[in-house]
This record gives sequence, C-alpha cells and structure tokens, in this order.
Amino acid sequence: MNKGAEFHTFQEGGILWTVNEHDGRPPQYILLGRIEALSAPGASPSPEATPEATLVKQNMYRSVYLLRPSGAREGIYVKRYNTRDWKTRLLSICQTVLPSGAFSTQAQREWQMMLEMRERGLPVPLPLALGQKKEGGEITEYLVTQEIQGGRPLVGAYYGTPAPLDKEALLKALALLTVKLQKSSIFLRDFQLGNILVNTQSLRPELYLLDLHSARSVTTLKIRQKIWMLAKLLDSFDPLFDSEDQKRFLELYARGMPDFRSEFHVNAEKVMALANRIRRTHLRSRTRRCMKESTSFAIENHDSWKIYRRRDFTTKEIFKLLKDYDDSLQEGSTEIKSTSKTRLKILEGEKGKVCVKHYWCNDAMDYLKGLVGLSRARRAWVIGNGLVARGVPTAQPYALVEGPEEAFLLSLALTDCSRLDYHILENFRGILNPDTAQKKRNLIIALARAVRLLHDKRIYHGDLKACNILVEELPQSAPGGWQFYLIDYDRVVFDSEISLRRRANNFAQLHASIPWCINRSDRMRFYREYSRGLGLDKKSFLRTVLQFSARKIPVLMEPIE
Repeated sequence: MNKGAEFHTFQEGGILWTVNEHDGRPPQYILLGRIEALSAPGASPSPEATPEATLVKQNMYRSVYLLRPSGAREGIYVKRYNTRDWKTRLLSICQTVLPSGAFSTQAQREWQMMLEMRERGLPVPLPLALGQKKEGGEITEYLVTQEIQGGRPLVGAYYGTPAPLDKEALLKALALLTVKLQKSSIFLRDFQLGNILVNTQSLRPELYLLDLHSARSVTTLKIRQKIWMLAKLLDSFDPLFDSEDQKRFLELYARGMPDFRSEFHVNAEKVMALANRIRRTHLRSRTRRCMKESTSFAIENHDSWKIYRRRDFTTKEIFKLLKDYDDSLQEGSTEIKSTSKTRLKILEGEKGKVCVKHYWCNDAMDYLKGLVGLSRARRAWVIGNGLVARGVPTAQPYALVEGPEEAFLLSLALTDCSRLDYHILENFRGILNPDTAQKKRNLIIALARAVRLLHDKRIYHGDLKACNILVEELPQSAPGGWQFYLIDYDRVVFDSEISLRRRANNFAQLHASIPWCINRSDRMRFYREYSRGLGLDKKSFLRTVLQFSARKIPVLMEPIE
C-alpha cells in the first residue's frame, strides 16, 4: 500500500472493505454500511432503501452513486463495477480461486493509481474505501471516493451559469495538468475532457482527474505515449474548443515540455494527425454499436423477428406501433410515401409521433441481401445512428425490426419540419419585400454552411436532393436561423474522400431539385459561401456542376396554393 497511509479492513453487509484513514479522515461508516442496499446493476437505487443515494451515471460497465446524508455538506461517490462479459467473469472466477494479488481488477487498479497519484501531488479525489463482495463465483466491487466540493464535470461547467469559464484560463489549466501528469510518468490512456472535474468555487480553474482505471505508472514516459495523451485530449475538445484553441493548447503545453518544444511543428502535426485517426476510429465504433448489446442498445428475438432497439424504446411500444401500422393498412389510410419497395407512415407513439418505414423483398436479390445482413433497412438503421453519432441533424432511429422477407425501421417523426423544396415555394415565390428577400439570402447561406460542414466531416450523401432535406425555421434568438435534417440516407457514406467530382455531384443534385424561384444570384451566393477556403477553381467547378446537372431530371414543382 502507500507510504503514510493507514488502512483498516472490516466486513459489512457481505462486503469486505479496505478503508483508507489517511490524514485522519475516516469515511462515514454508516454510509458504507448502506451501500449494499443500492439496487442491482441496471436499476436505479431504491429511495426507500437508500434515501441518501442519487444515481449519477450508469452504463453496462459501471454505476456511480452520490451518497450524502440529509443536511450534510460533503458526501461520498460510490462506483459499482458490474460483471459485464466473459473476460470479466473469467477474471472474477480466477480471483475467487487464486491467491490474492495474482490478478488485479479495474477497481483495484483505479484504487491503487489514485493512492499513488495523490502521493505524487496529482489532483485526484481522495480514495476512501475499496469493497469486494464474492458471491456465486463472481465479484462485485465498490470504489468509494470523497466528494469534491464545488466539483462539476468540465464539459457541463464550461457553459454553466452565472458566468462561463474563461477559455484562456481553462486552456492554461489543462496544459499545466497535462505537463504535471507526464512529468510524473503517468500514462493515462483515456485522457479526455469527459474525465475531468473543475472546481467552480475557485477563482481560477482547479481541475481533478477521474476514471483512472486506464492509468499506468511507468519508469519513463515515451514520446509516443505523450503524443497519444495529447491526441486523446484534443479529440475530446469538440465542440467546446475549435482548431485555433487546439493550437493554443499545444503552445501552452510546449512551454513546460522542452522535448516537445524543440520540434514543435513536427510534434504538433503528429498530435493532430493521431487525434483525427482516434476520432475516425471512435466514430466507426459508435456507428456499429447499434448492432450489438451496449449501454444504449439492446438486441432481442421474438418468434421470426429480430429486434435492434434503443434501450429507452421498449419492445412493447414497438409491437404496438406495428399493430397500429397493420390496422392502418386495413383501414386504407393514406401513406406519407409509397414505392415498389417501401411504404412510409406516421403513427402516434407513447412519446410522440413515430415514422414507420416498411421494407419488403421484391426479388431473390433482396432476399439474399437480407440473409447476409446487407438489407436496405439494416443499412438505414446503421447510417441513421452513424449520423446521430457524428452530430448531423437527422430523424433519430428508434428500432429496427427484421423478418425473413420484410423489415421495419422506426424513427422520430420530424413533424415540425417541412421539405426544403416545399419550404422555399411556400415562402419565397414571386415578388418579395426586402425583409423576405433578406430571409431568403440567409436561408441560402445557412444551407451552404450545412452542406460544407457535412463534407468537412467526410460524409457524402449520394442522393442530396431538396426532397431529402427537411428544414426547421428556428426562433429569431437562435444562431443560424434554420436547422436542416437529412432523410432517406440509404446512400450516405462515412469517412470517405470528398472528391471534386462528389462535391460537384451534390451541387448538381441540389441545382436540379431546388425550385427555380431560387435564382442565379442565390445559387452563386450558395457557391461562394460553400467554397470559402477550399481553393476551388470557380469556372472549372461550375462547368462540372452544369455537366452533371444536364444528366439529371429536374424536379418540377407544382405551385402550392
């Protein structure tokens, strides 16, 4: 254990506790005795059993509770580690049959690292106790830490009231924390803003590190490990900090790290390149997460149906919506959209309106694609969740229901939005007064920025027509004026090079589908806003757009009365 620390062991409620009594601050034994009353993993704590407990965070791996007696200023945080997969279960079994110390669990590693890092003067919460409960060949573990007065998650506190944190002061604090951590030879693999607390009661930002199970103490921190930590941190900067803030952070960090400063530009490029790779890998993982059991998603089998759903969207509601869909077909109610392979209906769900898109097999090829997991419905489910993961406005997918010859995709119905082409015709057709004309110009600029942002994120929509974009007019106080939502995203491609040809194709798709009340000046305004900083050859690019447009069928809009 740690030098200068005093430890005491006792058993309470079937849990064997190791208690840190360092600095003469024994934990609140009454609260430790009540921890076993916390609900089992996957449920919220019972208010009757643990009135002091508040569930702070929960996922498949860990649950975090704040226990604070009524009227007390300080509480304790309890992190409960859940047995989650075969590796953890095997480790738990090994722990029960092998000598103590042969294997270390996440809880034990985090406990030891917190003690070691505090000894080195690093800002981490005070570890109070480590608990283990062995039952049925499995181990449930608890890590108890002291609550930090005034501590708030950095990401939430940055925009907090009454006054947001000063950006420059925060970047300096982050740089100093990084330097101190690396000079202490601590490699923190999961070094990100989401694992940092800030004391909002101090005059200057005081930062504290959390979730230290990925931390390791090394003899000498190698340059590649330093670059990894920096890249991981920069990857978490979005959306709080922009690219200029990232550069500023690296400059501040370099002041305290001579080896990094000696080849600053080379090292900074390595950090930025690695941060981009980490981001792409993370987004690919989040995109595919909807196809496996995870914190947010569940997979179930019911008769011949396989269901992929968000955990907050129940199976009961899914089957109710499918029954309502069948009933609406028998009643002969009209569809929002119907083709030879799909049908779209809007139905009333428990939490609001839900869009039900019905896919079916028309031929043997459709059937074979479904067998190998390449159906249009599954592709739409994965892409929709990928857009959400990348922060692209779209209809939130709720569930995918797959059968042998048909499938259903259930998603949020964007009933407050209208198709972009309809919105333009309804609001900007004919002779416009000065205010409406300015509003039209603002819409064009906002649309150009939205398309540019999509391409900057390396997202390509192969069917970017106006009818596949929904628009919502925001309140006057909201920045931007409009929000644009992508729909019919079966042909969306992620992490793809946005070549000149692809840019021109998207331009041509919009050019052919936008109503002609958007005149030449408006279309040139769209080009100028989109192309800022791209270095496009204007004449060559627009010539390519017109060539592509000539191959497309213009969408002729009927006047809206």
